[in-house]
Amino acid sequence: MCKKIGIAAVAVVAGLLVLNHTKVGDWAKFGWHRAKEAMKSQIPPEVEIAKLKSELANIGPKVQQHLNKMAEAKTGIDTLKADIVTHATRLENQKATVLALREKVDTVKVSNSKPSKDAEALKRAWKTYQTSEDSLKAKREKLEVRIARFEDAKLQLDAMKSMRETLESQIEQLEARLERIRVEEAEDRICFDDPMLGNVKEGLDELNKRITTMENFRDLNREYGQQNATEPTGGTKSTVSEDLLNEIDNHFKPTKGGSKVASDRE
Repeated sequence: MCKKIGIAAVAVVAGLLVLNHTKVGDWAKFGWHRAKEAMKSQIPPEVEIAKLKSELANIGPKVQQHLNKMAEAKTGIDTLKADIVTHATRLENQKATVLALREKVDTVKVSNSKPSKDAEALKRAWKTYQTSEDSLKAKREKLEVRIARFEDAKLQLDAMKSMRETLESQIEQLEARLERIRVEEAEDRICFDDPMLGNVKEGLDELNKRITTMENFRDLNREYGQQNATEPTGGTKSTVSEDLLNEIDNHFKPTKGGSKVASDRE
C-alpha cells in the first residue's frame, strides 16, 4: 500500500514539474519573442534596408557557383554527345562486320558438328555488337538525363535572376518611400532638429509680433491720435479763417421757413 502511495506521489510531482516547466518555457519563449520585437522596432529602417541589400549582394557568389556548375555540366554534355557520335559510327562498322560474316556462314555448309572459323567469328562479332549497342543506348539515356538536368538548372538560374531583379526593385521602392518620409519629416521639424535653430525660430516669431504691434500702433495713431490732439481742451474757441466761417454759414443759412431748402443743401 505504501509502495502504491509512493508511486502515485512521484507521478503527481513529476506531472507538476512537467506542467511548471512547460509554463516556464512558454513564458520564456513569449518574453524572448517580445524582446526581439522590441529590439527590432528600435532598428532604423535605413539599417534594415542596408541589411537586405547586403544579403541580396551575397547572392552574386552563389549565382557564380551555379554558373560554374552549369558550365561543367555543359562541357560534360558536349563530350558525351561527341562520344555518342563516335560510338554510333563504330556500331555501324560492327553491324557491317556482323552482316558480312552472316553472309559467309549462310553460304558455307559444314557437315560435321565442329563450328567453322567464320561461325565462331560471327558469334564474337554479334556479341560485341550487342554489347556496344546496349552501351550506346545507355549513353543516349544518360545524355537525355543530363540535358534535362541542365534545362532545369537554366530554369532555376532564370528564376533566381528574375527574383533578384524583383527584390532589387522592391528595395529601391522602399528606399524611395522612406526618403520621401524623411524629407517630409525634415520639412515639418526643420527648426526643431537643432536647439539653436529652434531658438532662432522662436526669436523670429517674437520679433515679428513686436514689429506687427508697432505697425498697428502707428496706423491707429495716424487715424485717431492726431484727431484727438486737435480737439479743444477748454471753453476757449480756436481762431479760424473768416472765409471758412462765411462759407459754412452761407451753406447752412436758414430760409424764411427756418430751414435750408434742398437745393441749397446740395
